[in-house]
Amino acid sequence: MRPGYVSFDPLSDAEALCAAMEGRRAVLCLSGITPAHAAASGNPLSLNAALALAAVRAAGRAGVPRLLLASSAAVYGAAQGPLSEDMICESASEYGQAKLEMERDGFATARDCGQAVTMLRIGNVAGADAILGGWREGMQLDVLPDGTTPARSYIGRQAFPVRYIVCAPRTTCPAL
Repeated sequence: MRPGYVSFDPLSDAEALCAAMEGRRAVLCLSGITPAHAAASGNPLSLNAALALAAVRAAGRAGVPRLLLASSAAVYGAAQGPLSEDMICESASEYGQAKLEMERDGFATARDCGQAVTMLRIGNVAGADAILGGWREGMQLDVLPDGTTPARSYIGRQAFPVRYIVCAPRTTCPAL
């Protein structure tokens, strides 16, 4: 393991998760289960909520003033026009539904334990998307009735630098 890194499962080692958060002013939790990971591992998408709740509880115990949880723009489903956090979300996918449930459970638990939390409805992160750098034979974009394809926007390391993260089960992450 590289120096400065820690490895633990946040779902089974709450003490390690809490210890990793101690003394931090903010924690960005990027833990989550994607559809591809769920299909490959058999882990259910419902683990998104379990990971978020573990982070909320640990942040509360560690006295972290601000916790940011990675959600997804997938919670909006096929909504048209400008999107806002106060609109009714109707996700069109199981993944979007799982992230929406994660948000609801995370906010409820944060409210119960007095933890400040912000949900980040992240779109496509450069390098994590199957299209950018992962295009393979047989993949295709949806074609809209006017012959165009959906617009995609990306955010990358320069625009969204991340140093401190809480990792997903059985992965290695930088020390918090």
